[in-house]
Amino acid sequence: MATATRSLGDWSIPGPARRAALLLTVAMVVPTLAAYAAFGFAPALAVFLGFVANLTPATHLPWRLGLAAVSTTALTGAVATALLGEPVPAACFAALACLVAAPGNIWHNNLLAAIPTVAAVYTTLLIDADPRETLGGLLVGGAVAIGVMARRPGSGELAGVPERMAWRHAGAMALSVGVVVYLMSVLMEPWGYVLPMTLTLVLRPFVGETLPVARRRVLGTLSGAVLAAALVATLPLQFQLVVQVCLLFLLLAYSTLGRYALYVVFVTPFVIFLGGRATAYTAEVGLQRVLATLAGAVIAGLIAMLLARGDRADATETTDTTEASAGPTGT
Repeated sequence: MATATRSLGDWSIPGPARRAALLLTVAMVVPTLAAYAAFGFAPALAVFLGFVANLTPATHLPWRLGLAAVSTTALTGAVATALLGEPVPAACFAALACLVAAPGNIWHNNLLAAIPTVAAVYTTLLIDADPRETLGGLLVGGAVAIGVMARRPGSGELAGVPERMAWRHAGAMALSVGVVVYLMSVLMEPWGYVLPMTLTLVLRPFVGETLPVARRRVLGTLSGAVLAAALVATLPLQFQLVVQVCLLFLLLAYSTLGRYALYVVFVTPFVIFLGGRATAYTAEVGLQRVLATLAGAVIAGLIAMLLARGDRADATETTDTTEASAGPTGT
């Protein structure tokens, strides 16, 4: 276990990252709780997802372009909500959302990567939500993210992934997520959203992806599922909200630091608990979500290993081409 823990990377959180994560936690919790008190769970969930989904564009883009990204995410969620319970349209739309993310990733890695996750969650999450509530909540959450991050310096120049890598990951994600969304739309299980969500998290493309890095991402998801299983088995329901806030702080801290493998360790149990509030939550349902996460991580892990080999082959080919075009050098 200790070896697996070390293999995920550096767990330390520097002071600036702690302060940033605390600010983001407060900025996220306050409007989410306000939406819950005023309108109920579904709009509050939309506010939360709108905030999380738009942190990357809020950090890297001018606010006008950031609002365009917010609008895209909100429209995706509204359409996905309307397609709940419609297997073929839901599967097609989820697959389309995966493909749409590719051009954004070519411009900036993960700029539109939240769109597949939003589509996958809202086409399969059994929740009594109106598309207008989803649209409004996602817009509010995204606007809050833009407002908070607009006053903070960005993390540098935009960097995209290679074109072939972006489309390779998008195609694999579209095929796998589309099939899973269709199956979950037919089964209509309360844990159905977990499988496609896990696929979208694990199959995102990253610049410089290698087999060890891909393994760490899968290991992070599996570790998150194990953590969720331990919490479900031992944690009284009345303490879940406190634990969710702690998980939120940690996932935001590691997201700020760009440590994606550690981010998914904490986002996995967080989403499992958060989704549990959409339906009658029991330990049995929680364990079903954990098992679904494990299944999704295994499936996504196998696909990710194949994608990483293709990404590595592309990187080698690009290096060889660059060296050949440079010609021989001498003194």
